[in-house]
Amino acid sequence: MPHAVHGQPESRRRASDKATKTTARNKKTNSSLQQQYENLRTMFDDSLLSTSLAASLRAKVITSRSPITRAVSLGLGSFAERSKDQPRRLKQLAMFMAAAAQINALQATTGGPQLELFAQDPTFTKPDISFLTSLGIRVLKTPSPSEMGEAQSYIDPNTLVYSPFLTIEAYEALLSACSVNLLLGDDFQALKRKFDKNTSDHHLVDRLGKTHMAGLERRSLTGSGFWDAAEDQPFPMALYWKREVAARTSKL
Repeated sequence: MPHAVHGQPESRRRASDKATKTTARNKKTNSSLQQQYENLRTMFDDSLLSTSLAASLRAKVITSRSPITRAVSLGLGSFAERSKDQPRRLKQLAMFMAAAAQINALQATTGGPQLELFAQDPTFTKPDISFLTSLGIRVLKTPSPSEMGEAQSYIDPNTLVYSPFLTIEAYEALLSACSVNLLLGDDFQALKRKFDKNTSDHHLVDRLGKTHMAGLERRSLTGSGFWDAAEDQPFPMALYWKREVAARTSKL
């Protein structure tokens, strides 16, 4: 007669209890993040920075012959784990979603498409992914911050790349691997001034600017009411987009 396995039902019960507690904890985390996010979206929408961004995007969208079809955020960082950087990261997310909403509103007037939303960061946790998914954002994977990972397959000339606070190495990977026609991120002119002229970082930013950014229009983004200078330590941002050359017409 086989021996009864008395511990199996107990182990299953414990596993079930653990799963239930994890689910409850994730729901609580999502609820807290959702509330913080909504408050920050309202803050951004009411700020002068929002007005500056809307004007810059309008200058690009209304003159573009091709619609923007995707928005890909790079380097948001994990905001589910409470840390001193969590408020800034949630603000970055709020600005990303606001930019997408502004583009959608502009393109809706001409029958353009609604954006597909993506985000990639190697530090995303399961609660992060659950929260981003609830906002309609698909999470992409990468093995490290300096590698493009899955995002490389989703960035094309009709993609908005959102990359504030991205590392220089990550910018090098992005600009070398992808055709970026629309970038909302760090102001490269300010980024170049950040480093001493004799440093490798200064030379790298200078090379990236001359090689990849020289052919792009640039609008610096200014405006108060959103970033906190002390807590967020914001860095100057700019919107870059590729100049469109008008089609030539033959003279009769």
